[in-house]
Amino acid sequence: MDKEILTLKEFAQKIPYSERWVRQMCIDGKIEAEKLPDGRKWLIPVTELERLKASSEFTKKAKQKPYEETPHKQKMRELAKAFAEQIILPSPWDKDLWRDLPVEFKPGKYHLSIGVVEIAENGQMKVSYHDIGAGVTTPHLVKGLSSHLSTSGLSKFAELEGDKGELDNWVGEVGQYSQALLMFLKFIADDVKGYRAKVIFHDEAKPGLTKWFILTAWNDAIQKAGGYSWIDNSWYKPHKSIRDTNLWQLRCGAYSIGIAGSKTTLKTYENWHKKLRVKYAEHQSAKDIHTKSQELSNIAQDIRQRLQEFSDMERLPGNCELC
Repeated sequence: MDKEILTLKEFAQKIPYSERWVRQMCIDGKIEAEKLPDGRKWLIPVTELERLKASSEFTKKAKQKPYEETPHKQKMRELAKAFAEQIILPSPWDKDLWRDLPVEFKPGKYHLSIGVVEIAENGQMKVSYHDIGAGVTTPHLVKGLSSHLSTSGLSKFAELEGDKGELDNWVGEVGQYSQALLMFLKFIADDVKGYRAKVIFHDEAKPGLTKWFILTAWNDAIQKAGGYSWIDNSWYKPHKSIRDTNLWQLRCGAYSIGIAGSKTTLKTYENWHKKLRVKYAEHQSAKDIHTKSQELSNIAQDIRQRLQEFSDMERLPGNCELC
């Protein structure tokens, strides 16, 4: 039995024309199709085959000389896709970020996945998020893609570029979001430094609270402020002795959050951690971070879809000095 619904690839094979042309016809509304949430996949009723073949668009396409694209324009397509893959909001779930975060908040400059973090002597922080395209290609090709987008003749692409374009706005907004993440972490770190226990910021078998005590409470507070459950009481593991020492450790999930010479002290650490999680889940900063992350995630999805759509255009629009 013939399929009633075709994928974009299946539809293109039956015409036969390129997937890129069929996708553009779907985007322009000249083929009735349903776009899936990822922004690139389409489902097309098989009945559209006969309707399309009888249309003037199909006849015009059949008479056209095949489109030959230059290597430069092919490069611009690839670059637009690479840009789209970079539009991802930094996440407090990123374990590589956890490893590199300056939880001590010592003055200096730190190059992290959330951007370049500068901490001044007075404790002030500034986060500059990475420019889109940094590390992906050479500046002259980035400039070329910018020109193609801005001269495309289509507002949905042109609006991405310029000093007040959506890509620049994204970089600025993400820098502010990343700064809010760090400021919230600092609130918790400063609070913990006031406890009656030394904080061990490096992975050493010494008595005290570890940096993971702070980081797990920070992430848990952000998740709970958004209505998600992460840590619960079952995460606190039975106290385990540390080999070749007289010390015991308290684990929360996979993380060692405290080390002490007695189980009684570890029970105190556990109670501190539980109270800290509850306290900061109600903090306004945690709620603001969650709200902002939802807003920026939606913006990111929209920008990614437009860059993918630009890359998928049948004929790449716009021009640049390299054309």
